[in-house]
Amino acid sequence: METIKKFIEVNARVIVATVLIVAAIVAVSFAGSNDDSTDSTSTDQEQSTTEVTEQASDENADDGQKPAVPNGDAIGREPQAGPVEVANEAEAYTAIVRKGDNQTVIVRQMVNEYLADQNKELNAPQRLYMETVLVNSLPRNDLVFAEATITLEKSQIDTVVGEAESLSSAAQDRWSAYL
Repeated sequence: METIKKFIEVNARVIVATVLIVAAIVAVSFAGSNDDSTDSTSTDQEQSTTEVTEQASDENADDGQKPAVPNGDAIGREPQAGPVEVANEAEAYTAIVRKGDNQTVIVRQMVNEYLADQNKELNAPQRLYMETVLVNSLPRNDLVFAEATITLEKSQIDTVVGEAESLSSAAQDRWSAYL
């Protein structure tokens, strides 16, 4: 009994890895066998989903509403209406993230506020350059959570405005390709 206990202690990692591999193989084999037996069922489901989508789009075509999503599943999040509220503080612009907002939406509104406050006008490629540089300066998050605060220092925005104003016409042409 003691030798078995010692064997398990010495080879615990190997035993756990082997169990996990076997479990993965079993899971994959069961998943594969379910796919083979449900081929005709999945084709029927695809046809019924297509019919539901076509019916929904036919029903909503006249009233201008968005087509219904099969099974009532929502795709994405509806952003809150209206522009982002940006607070103009002494040294920075801050905004609180709302449901559906992203860093670009918020930075775009900060740029709009800054340009209005400074009575400056930039063309679309220059504004796009500013937005891109400022968004890239923020911490990179895959998700921006509601109620989080995004802050941009005015000195940082000043620097990027200067860069945007000094873009050559060739650089502006390259940026305009993304509009």
